[in-house]
Order: sequence, then C-alpha cells, then structure tokens
Amino acid sequence: MSAERLTRRLRSRIFQNVLRMDIAYFDMPNHSSGKISTRLATDTPNVKSAIDYRLGSVLSSLVSVGFGIGIAFYFGWQMALLVIAIFPLAGVGQAFHLKYIEGRHNQDAKELASSGKVSACFLATEWCVLQEHRRICSTRG
Repeated sequence: MSAERLTRRLRSRIFQNVLRMDIAYFDMPNHSSGKISTRLATDTPNVKSAIDYRLGSVLSSLVSVGFGIGIAFYFGWQMALLVIAIFPLAGVGQAFHLKYIEGRHNQDAKELASSGKVSACFLATEWCVLQEHRRICSTRG
C-alpha cells in the first residue's frame, strides 16, 4: 500500500517537473516526448517493485542467514564456521550476478526509451498524414 502511494507521488512530482521545463529542453534528443513518456511509464513501477519485492527479499534472506547460522551452531561449531566462511563467497557470486543483471537492465532501458521515441514519432507522422488526408478530401468535396 505504501509503495503504491509512493509510486503515485513520484509519478506526479516527475510530471510536474517535466511541465516546468523550458521548451528548449525538449529539443534535445535525450529529452524527446517519447523517451520522457517511456521513462514515466517504466521508472516509477521499478521503484514500486524495489520497495515491494526487493525489500521483502532482502529481509527474508537476512532471516534465512540468521536461522542457517543458528542451526549450524546447534549441530556443531565446526559446521557454523564452515557456513560463516561460505557466506562471503556466495555474496561475491551474487555481486557479480547483480552487476551482470544491472548491465542488461540498462541496455534494455535504453532500447525501450528509443522504441518509445520511435512510436511517438510514428504517431506524430500518422497524425500529420491524417490531417493532410482530411484537407485533401475537404478540397475535393
């Protein structure tokens, strides 16, 4: 519930900031209307998923680690030392995996933003063609 309120507030504030921008801001290729609308559509759900899913996942992992160490101490201190020694190795592996995922996510976000730009350009072109068609039809009839 709080993640949805945060997402709604974030989207509203981003949109308000976009409305305050000077018109020259939108002339830059990185700030086209297609890219901005794509960012509005994708960034705020990413924040929501970070709060909902990732935070719960981190808390669940920490509790699992705590119980794992506790169970290892129950069965023997040697087992507990082995478990504690393995956790940093697992963390390093996880860090490499997250770095790879982050790189893929950034690449996908760039491609998605450019596709939003293409679709906005297509819709603008289609609108111009429709207007021209209406103008031609009105002069004939």
